[in-house]
Amino acid sequence: MAYVMIFAIALISDPQARRKDRLLLLAAVLPIAYAMVRSGARSALVSLACGFLVIAWQRRNFQNFVLIPACIILAIKLGTVVTGGALMERYGTLLHFDEIYDRQAIPISIGWNYMLDDHGLGSGLGKSGYSVPSFLSNKVGFTNAVSADGDLGRLMIELGVPGLIFFGRIIWVAFLTLYRQLDRLRDTPVSTVALASAACVFMAIISLPSGSPFLGIPMGAMVWFFLGTFIKLADEYERGSFAQPAETAVVMAPPKRFLYYRPPAQTGPPIHSRKSP
Repeated sequence: MAYVMIFAIALISDPQARRKDRLLLLAAVLPIAYAMVRSGARSALVSLACGFLVIAWQRRNFQNFVLIPACIILAIKLGTVVTGGALMERYGTLLHFDEIYDRQAIPISIGWNYMLDDHGLGSGLGKSGYSVPSFLSNKVGFTNAVSADGDLGRLMIELGVPGLIFFGRIIWVAFLTLYRQLDRLRDTPVSTVALASAACVFMAIISLPSGSPFLGIPMGAMVWFFLGTFIKLADEYERGSFAQPAETAVVMAPPKRFLYYRPPAQTGPPIHSRKSP
């Protein structure tokens, strides 16, 4: 629901959006926000706030975001009334920094201690027990899995230091690509979709220590899809695929013949042969 709201916020904040579209999106955001808040998902609320900050930084116009926080606050108020204050107590734990630290540190410490215990190269795929079907593990007698919550802890257990370095490199390159290309795509025809996709990837990176944004189903596949979508949009825009006819010269490719391209025959004014006197 947090990822759906991020796309809605990106569309609402689009300067080219029509008033009717914004009202319809706001009408859709309110029940979604209420459902998310009512579920008590604290991680989703924090991820939504991080994605919202990315959009606010990109748009650089904070007054356009008054209605969205108002909708979320209203949803929290309604949820608090329905639950008799229990919901506010749950979200109040977000201010308990000791609990937040433990929630992030425990999955990492499990993987870190496992690497220090003579498993610096990891123990191979499936050692953390993630994505191993229970019926298959029972048949092969696999009972010594070392489980850890979060993709980062599982990465340390299964792939060790090399996997940690390679995956860290991937995340760093993705982060730099998003940061640099977002500024180039500002106020372009693809800015809205690119911004929403980038915000979703940033939300996944934030939840990496204790969550499973890159391996979990269905968010794992969706996050990699968002990253690929953003990179493809940036590449196609640099090639001029989204440019208007007045912005770029149209170069017509030769017509396609059966299995190859063959330049069309040159046509021109007829050449009249000279008649001999």
